[in-house]
Amino acid sequence: MDVPRDKLTFCVLVLVITFFIVIGNVLILIANIASKKLRKMTTPFITSLAVADLFVGLGVSIDFAFQLSGFATRADDNPATIGFYYFSEFAGLSSVTHVMAIATDRFLSLVMPLRYPTVVTKNVIIVELTLIWIFSVL
Repeated sequence: MDVPRDKLTFCVLVLVITFFIVIGNVLILIANIASKKLRKMTTPFITSLAVADLFVGLGVSIDFAFQLSGFATRADDNPATIGFYYFSEFAGLSSVTHVMAIATDRFLSLVMPLRYPTVVTKNVIIVELTLIWIFSVL
């Protein structure tokens, strides 16, 4: 089987990027779990974003491998292809939604610094993260 040079180069590039996505997010998760100094009010946001980005790295690489290998295309009715496609969509939506939530949290902390600790509580963060994951699945 003769693979075109540009396709092989692109494949290697995606694999390298995927490797760094996975390693980087695993390191973030380990740091958040291991270090007590990193545990602040925004730590659940960062940890959840790292999980979402880890899913993006894994989902995109698996979807890309399916597409590149010719095993299946998105037009197929193959359940594995459809599942990986929706997993990639779920992961991407989750990642973007987490970034929006972190930006909103930081905005609130700047706009109302004195009221922020009473408005954004641990329960609010838990509800917000739960809604993000539910919204991403739907």
